[in-house]
Formats: sequence, C-alpha cells, structure tokens
Amino acid sequence: MVDRLDWLPIAQVHEPWILLRPVVTDCVDYLELRDSIRRSGLILPICVRPSSRQPGDYEVVDGMRRYTVSKEIRSERMPCLIKHEVSDNEVLSLQLQANAVHAETRPIEYSRQLRRILETSPGMTMAELAHLAGKSPVWIREMLNLLRLSKDIQLKVDRGDIPAQSAYMLRKIPVRWRKDYTDMAVVMPSNEFCRLAAGVVKRFKEAKAQGKLDERYVLEWQPRAHMRGIKDVKSELDKPCFGATLLATEGCKTVLDGFYTALKWVLHLDTVSIKAERLKIERQARASEAQELEDDANEVDEVDDDDPA
Repeated sequence: MVDRLDWLPIAQVHEPWILLRPVVTDCVDYLELRDSIRRSGLILPICVRPSSRQPGDYEVVDGMRRYTVSKEIRSERMPCLIKHEVSDNEVLSLQLQANAVHAETRPIEYSRQLRRILETSPGMTMAELAHLAGKSPVWIREMLNLLRLSKDIQLKVDRGDIPAQSAYMLRKIPVRWRKDYTDMAVVMPSNEFCRLAAGVVKRFKEAKAQGKLDERYVLEWQPRAHMRGIKDVKSELDKPCFGATLLATEGCKTVLDGFYTALKWVLHLDTVSIKAERLKIERQARASEAQELEDDANEVDEVDDDDPA
C-alpha cells in the first residue's frame, strides 16, 4: 500500500511494541518542544504504522517526543505519516540507530536496550542485532559486557567519568583487581588506560598458564559470623560427633575454653569452619575469574574471525 499523510485521533496512536528509551520529560529540550507545540501546534508529522496488536489503530515508528507532548497537552488529533509494511525489526533498527547518536543516550542505558531486545526476541543472534543497530558484532558484544561491571562503575560510565573505551578494557581486568584500576580509568586518557589494562590482562593470562594464580591472587577475606542450623546443633547434642575433635583442634585446656569454642562452632568461627569457608570462597573466585578469562579469549577469537583473511 502507498504511504499517506493523515490527521489521526491520538486515542488511536500507541507507543511502539517495545520502547527502548522512555521519553525524558523533565529536560530543557522537551519543555521547549512542549511550549512550541502548545503555541504553534505540531508542524512536523510523526511516523506511524498500522498496529498488528491493536487492529484499526497505529504504533509510533518515529517521533515519540512529539507524540508524548501531544498526549500531555491533550491534543485530539495529530499529523501522521502512515507507513505500511514496516516490520518489528525495522522499528527496532530505527530506535537503535537514533539512540546511538542521541546526546542524552548513555552507554549503560544503551547496553540495557540491547539486552532487552535479546531478551524479548528469542533466537535473535548477535550478528542480527548488530545489523539492526548498524554496528559490528564486536561492538555490540563490548556494549553488552559493560553490564557485567559493578553498579558503581556503571554509574561512572554513564556520568562520563569513565570513557566507554576505558570501560571496555576495565571489564576485562580480573574482578579482584578491578576496583584498584577504576580510579585510573577515571583520571587517565583512554588510550593510555587501554594500554595499561591490556598489560594487566596479559599478565593475568600468563599467570594462569603458569599455574601461579594462587600466588598472585591472594583472596582478602575475613570470616563472618553466621548461625549454624538448629538441626546440626541438635544432632551434635544428641549424638556427639565433632565435639572431641573440635576441642583438640582449638587446643582447649579449661572448661571456659570449651565453652567459647562451642560458641565459635555455633557461629562458624572455629578453625575448621573458617578453613572450609575460605576454601569454598577461593574455589568460587577462581572459577569466576577462569570464566571471565575464557570469555575474554572467546572475544579475541571472534574478533579474529571477523577480520578479513
């Protein structure tokens, strides 16, 4: 069908099926646009398409701010360019490409948009998402990886304290070192920090290959008291199993020593409990960093695959 221009009742126009970036209504640009439309009316039409989800109505393709203003000032109708045969993916592509260059769109915000598309589009590949956004798969992957940074680092990225390129490399630094390098990512020029971070990642890979992670990545951990389950305590009371060994391990010499050792056991603060918890935490940390290292290696392999032969 041929595209046409028409004045549509606002009640028949709806938001897109997936809105990647809500309209910011408290910024200067929005308030100025609202005053202009209230004073002179809506001059430029928005772009809509027939809605497959609400037959007889329309969905916004482009022009969400103008649509939001028109609803806010209670306009009854608005000029719309009605486009036919516009797919869901084409709507997503328009939003992604517009938001990628929009001054108000922040890196973490945009990364969440990308993740939301993958979550709401089962079966969509990274290459397909990259095509929609007009970017490379490597770029898309780096953006998604920003969501693996801690919340405080994400906030620094969105505020502009840490440049996006520095944030990509900061994410590749092992978790236990990442906090130490965050301040450097803030103060150093991006190109210098990227070189520094690349060296850190290289040393980590070499340490892992040589089996020296235990020496170089000493886990700073302090035991925390937490109650042992009532069933365990009752079982030990009814059928003593650990008591004698516990007293010997802790070197108890008096009844008072035994009393406080029992309290430590109940709170997981005895020597055996602390050692078991430390080993558990260290295994989890090593597994986490090994997974991150594997992810980084896969990223390198995929970058090489993208390069022309």
